[in-house]
Parts: sequence; structure tokens; C-alpha cells
Amino acid sequence: MALAAVLLQPVGWVASTQSIFGAQKEEIADQMVGVPLPSSRNWQTQLGSMWTFPENSDDTTGLGGGITYAWDPDLCDKLMPLFREDIVGLSFITCEDAQAAVFRAFSAWATNSRFFKFTDVTEECRKMGELHANHTNGPYPHGGCPIAEIWITNINRDGTTGSQRRRLSSHEQLQVAPPPPPGGVELTVTDAEQGLDSGGFYVATALSHWRVSYDFRYTNGDSAFQWTNSGGTSWAQSPRPILETYSGTFAFGIDGEQNGIKLCWYLDSAFCSEFHVLKTKMSSPGAARALMVFVFTAVTLCTLLFCVLEKYEFWGALFGFRLSTKQEKQLRENKEKIERELESEENDLGKNLAEGDFDELKEGLGKRMKNAFEEAAEWSPLAISIQMMLIIAPPIVLTQIILPCWDCYDFEAATLHELGHFLGLGHPDNIPDNMRTDLAWVNSQGVGQNSYQAELAAGGRVNSSNCHRLWDNVQDGVPASATEVQIGANGYAIRDAIMHAFTQHNPRPCLTADDVEGIATLYPDCSNQGVTEVVCHKVAHNIGRARIAVYVLVPLLITLLFMLACASYFHAYHEDESEKLEEDKQRLEDENAALKAGKGSNSVKKGRRGSGGSSLPGASRLQAPSRGQSSTRAPVNPVYGDVDA
Repeated sequence: MALAAVLLQPVGWVASTQSIFGAQKEEIADQMVGVPLPSSRNWQTQLGSMWTFPENSDDTTGLGGGITYAWDPDLCDKLMPLFREDIVGLSFITCEDAQAAVFRAFSAWATNSRFFKFTDVTEECRKMGELHANHTNGPYPHGGCPIAEIWITNINRDGTTGSQRRRLSSHEQLQVAPPPPPGGVELTVTDAEQGLDSGGFYVATALSHWRVSYDFRYTNGDSAFQWTNSGGTSWAQSPRPILETYSGTFAFGIDGEQNGIKLCWYLDSAFCSEFHVLKTKMSSPGAARALMVFVFTAVTLCTLLFCVLEKYEFWGALFGFRLSTKQEKQLRENKEKIERELESEENDLGKNLAEGDFDELKEGLGKRMKNAFEEAAEWSPLAISIQMMLIIAPPIVLTQIILPCWDCYDFEAATLHELGHFLGLGHPDNIPDNMRTDLAWVNSQGVGQNSYQAELAAGGRVNSSNCHRLWDNVQDGVPASATEVQIGANGYAIRDAIMHAFTQHNPRPCLTADDVEGIATLYPDCSNQGVTEVVCHKVAHNIGRARIAVYVLVPLLITLLFMLACASYFHAYHEDESEKLEEDKQRLEDENAALKAGKGSNSVKKGRRGSGGSSLPGASRLQAPSRGQSSTRAPVNPVYGDVDA
């Protein structure tokens, strides 16, 4: 029943110890004023998994001097093939681009709290000869560069990281040698990972390395303490054990497969964010994906169908069931000309010539190709290029540019999300899934609650009057005034946040009001310089738009150049045909003139000498048939109407 009640709670942000160990907000509020933890509660169920804020400015512990990080030198070679932002093998993404994305993610957290500063010491580690993952005696458990508090590496297929010292797939209990604790009791630290799990494989993980701290100091200047009864009514402050984050292993996935799709990354968050908005407006990401597939497929199929129907003359000429439009026009003109020019007594012959058997024009592949080319010569090169682009480009754009926004993961958003775990935030949308239920004592602690800080949610700021007691006004769920409330995986309301259990559908690589409110509560700023409004500096890579332009313009340009080349060839071909036509026309006129002259001469001779006598060359083969005789046609060119000699 208790668990069911939790699932009905609307939720905001959540601290890591709330989501993992079941820390309760009321006890955290007591913790801030030194109330001892009840004996039934484990010491890890307090507010912890945070970086200490040393009082001495020269102390580099925790947040002092900033948090350093370094890249595993082998990481880039393993990551680069996973970015789906290339064009025919030419990648737009380099290792420097990926490192810049990680830097922006660190900066996003630093911009929203003046206590956070992150320094990339990768090159310094290289200079020292320490940039490798084989350290066994370094100060940090990650096994990487000894001056880097956070080591950025990869997750191997077997669940290990690039470091040889840790397995991310297992949760271990580490015996830590803390400073001498009160009563000499050594505490056990339960180390825990928080990863972006995707159907059985890790997309990325943040493994916070913890230790017991008895001198933990919050950013509001308060030290962690507890009141201890020293006898009678006397109470004294004593050190309080706090779970302190002092290092971390940040690992990106480099292999894995879900639903037949291999793990992949993209960097152009701004481009994909437009599709993520569509996902939120539809019933599910799957519905949005189906819509995009339908639209792009419909464009290709409709254009293809239009081309088939609209180019009927071309297909008819190519497959031999009709002549080209130009040939049919010439045949009609030649028929009319022959019928006009032949004498009345030769009408039968003219009819035979005009209605000759033209099947020979459609016989043979070469003739059909010629007919089809003549038909294609009449097409507009630009119109054909656009049609070809609409057939070729949509499938490429869909599979190579659009669908990766569903199938792949936002590299910068993943980094931003994991850094939130290092700073002490958990997943607000999947309690109690994050709880360490494999530990018996966790099951007895109860389920942690997702929260919001009422003053900040109402538009207030952190200042000297409330920075020491912020947890007094931390409430369960989301504020009544919250907008864009969503329904989480476990059926309860959530606010938009980068700390949601990661999927492929994060809207943008920016913190949200929920995230900033959580950080402002965990790391309160008593000055007037605290940040409570989201600061997000977006970077438009325009990789997606550039790739769309290439995939659209390249087919268009290639088709246009091809059509222009064809048009040039057809133009030259038509000039040659025109010259032949003029020659044939002149020859036909000469032969007709000779036939007429021969006819007149024969008539005169017949009148003078009767039958017999000579005739002009070729005249005998054009004599009209006698009545009752069958007409024998001479071979004729059916296109130009000339008689073969």
C-alpha cells in the first residue's frame, strides 16, 4: 500500500540519497539543524552524495578549486564510429567536437550555480605522462589520471569501464578508512551507480565514488553536525557522518543493441529537438516516428506514381506500343503533304504511300530507345530534376537524418544528465526503480519522495534569510502552478527535467526549472548572487540542416546536369535530323518534278506515236496501276515520305 501511494504522487526533483537509499525530506530538514538520525535509520539515508565546500580557499577538497576531469585517450577512437552524422562516409564529427560537447555540459551546470567550476586537465595529464587507465595506486578509485577527480571513459560489452579497477555492472560495499570517527566505529559505504539504461545495456553511467566524511561543509557555510547528549540536559555538537562524493567514473556506451538497432549517438541537439517536440504532442514517440515514415514514404511513392503516369508517352515509345510524339506529328504532316501534291490520277498511289506500314519504326531495341530519347528531349530539365530529387532524397533523409533522432542518443544531453548524478540528483521519474533493494537495510528504510521547494517554485530566491532552512519548505510532488506536467513511466506526474531517466527523446541539452531548483536546494547560496532561473546557452550546429541540404541538392544537381547533357545531345541530334530532313525534302521535290516532267513527255509521245517509247528514270515505278490491277508499292520512308531509288 505504501508503494502504491508513492506511485500516485506527482513528482519534482529528487536527491540521489532519496532515490537510492530512501532518505526522507522531513529527516533531511532535521539533519540541517543537527537532530540525530533515529537509531532505526541507516546513516546513508541522510542528505549526501554531494561535494563538500571547504572553508579554506586554498583547500582543493570537493568544490574547492573546482572539479577536475580528464578523457581516457582511447575513448575517442571508440566513440567516433557511433555518431550517425556523416555523408557517405564523410563525418561531420571529430573528437574535438565531442570534447566540446562535454565541456558545454559541464558549463551548463556551472552557469546555473556559482559554486560549480570544472577544469579539463586532459592535456596536463598527458604532459605528466599519466593519461592512461592503468593506475592502481592513484588517489581515486576510477584508476585514471591521478589529478582528475572525474575520469571519462567507455563502458565495455562485459560491463567494465576503460579503467581496470571498477566494474560498473556491480554494486560493491567498500570499507573506507575515514578520519577517526566518534566512538571509533568504522562505517560501511555502499557504492552505487546511476546509469542511462536502455533495454538491457548501458548508454552512459555515472559512478559516484563516495567516502564517509565527518567534516562535511555545505555551501551555505553550515557544517554537518548532530546534537549529542553529554549527560542530563547538556547537549553538545558532534561530527555527523555524511556520504561525500569525492570522485567519479563517467562512462559512455560504445556497443549494445535494442530492437535490432545498435547504439548510436548524435551531436546536433537543436535539430533533433524539433522532432522531440512532435513526440510530446503525439500519443507516443512511436506514433511520431510512424508519422515521419509515412510522410517521407508517401512523398517518394506519389512522385514515382506521378512520373509513371505523366510520362506515358516515354514509356510507350520505350516499350514499343506507340511512336514518339514528334514522329506521330511528322507522320501526320507527311500524309497531308503527299495527298496534296500527288495528281488526282495518282490518288491511289498517294494513299498507299501515306498509309504505309510503319511497324518497322517500332521494331528493335535501338529504334525504341531512339523513340524514347526523342520523347525525353521534350522534357523540362528542371522539372525532371525536381521529380528525381523527390524520389531519391526522402528515403535517404528519413533513414540517415530523421530517424536517428529516434534511434540514437543525444550525446550532450546524456553528458548533462550524468553530471547531475555526480552533483547529487537522482531520476525523478522512476522511483522506486532506482532504490538499492538488493540491500536488506534499504528495504526497511521506506521509499524516498520526489520533491519541490515551495518558495523557489513560487518565484522566490535563495538568500541569507532562508538559505539555512530551505528543507523546511520542501514538499512532495510538483507545485500546483507547474506547467507542462507529464506522466512518468510509473504513472505519476512529473515536471520536465534533464534528470529524467534517459531515453532517446530528450527535448534539448539544457537544464530546466526543476533541475535548477534541485541544485539551488542542495547547494544553497546565501548571497545575492545565487541563480534560481535557468540559464541555457544553446549551440546550433546546423549539422542536420546541412546534411538535408546535401542530400536534397546533390541528387537535384546531378539530375539537372544529366538532363542538361541529354538536352545538349538531343539538340545536336535534332540539328542533324533537320539537315537530313531538308536534304530528303529537296530530293523528294526533285523526284516529284522529274515524275511530273516524265508524265507530260510520255503523254505527248503517246499522242504522236502511240504506245511504247522511253521514259524518265524511275518513272515506271510510280505509274498508277491499271484499272483492275493490284497496286504494287515502292519502298518508302514513312517519316519523310521520300521514295527509295
